[in-house]
Amino acid sequence: MKMETFVMIAGFPIKSDWLFILAGGIAAYILLLLKYRTDNKRKELLDIVANAVITGFAVWKFSYVLFHPAAALKSPINILYFNGAETGIVLGVIAAVVYALRAAKKNELNFESLFFGAGYGASGFFAVYFALRYFLAGHKLEEGFLSFLMFTAVILLSIQKANNIRNVSFTLIGIGLAFSVFNATPFANKKEQREAAVATSAATGIKQGNKAPDFELDTLSNGKMKLSDQKGKVVFINIWASWCPPCRAEMPEMESFYQKYGGKRAEILAVNLTDSDSRKAAKEFADKNKLTFPILLDSSGQVGSTYQAVTIPTTYIIDQDGVIVNKHIGPMDFGTMEKYMENAEK
Repeated sequence: MKMETFVMIAGFPIKSDWLFILAGGIAAYILLLLKYRTDNKRKELLDIVANAVITGFAVWKFSYVLFHPAAALKSPINILYFNGAETGIVLGVIAAVVYALRAAKKNELNFESLFFGAGYGASGFFAVYFALRYFLAGHKLEEGFLSFLMFTAVILLSIQKANNIRNVSFTLIGIGLAFSVFNATPFANKKEQREAAVATSAATGIKQGNKAPDFELDTLSNGKMKLSDQKGKVVFINIWASWCPPCRAEMPEMESFYQKYGGKRAEILAVNLTDSDSRKAAKEFADKNKLTFPILLDSSGQVGSTYQAVTIPTTYIIDQDGVIVNKHIGPMDFGTMEKYMENAEK
């Protein structure tokens, strides 16, 4: 799994994936504009597609309230940082489809045209999205090949004279089969094998594949903890401060994760930037939220500086051998931490 990449915009870190999604969405919309330029129902069709996407996104984002009502009521700001994860995506897709079908019926639109437009737009979106992930973010070879297949789908559907369900279905089924065959070949995994080989002889640093710089810090419980003593477990080095709103939002999620996996498969080293916070504030926050995972005190700011925590919270995920496998900027929920742990264990 590739390390997350971020772009700084107006001083805020924006995950590159969101920019890729935006680029894919714009590309899909332009393709639909061109494809339906002579259709007298073009405006209605494009409005339905756009509103369906917005509806699906809203349901996915706010489904966090449905799955975590207590957390949302206790801290409404969590809605800004978290979502309904995979289950929320399923609900969002269902909501988008239901909206599209109802709107199409209301506007007396041809169902086949709507289905073709959705398939055509989705092909354009994923063609651009996976291309950007592969070429700009260095993701898996499979994603580069999937992008190529999706561009092929866009070309095939662009030259179709009849916008019917059969054309879309056959094209996408063919894409799926081709991708499945490619994904099953050893060639598809060569890039990941090379990355794994590089990681085994890693130098110390803070990039993916580097050995994580070691450190030892005092803890809130008046003890000491050392990173290198945690080998054999996946380690989350979470750099935070008690005055940071997204840090405060993620702490209950981290505690839930720690209750299930802490000390067994994973360890959390919550490094408090005590040089810009205080031991007292950190302890009050930990006591109030009944945090049981280790909280380390970076009184000199050395660890925060070494790990370049310009924006907090920043979390490094370290595998059982002490190698950095990922970096996450911003708050994490339980599901995100679980995925990082599972990927680090592979």
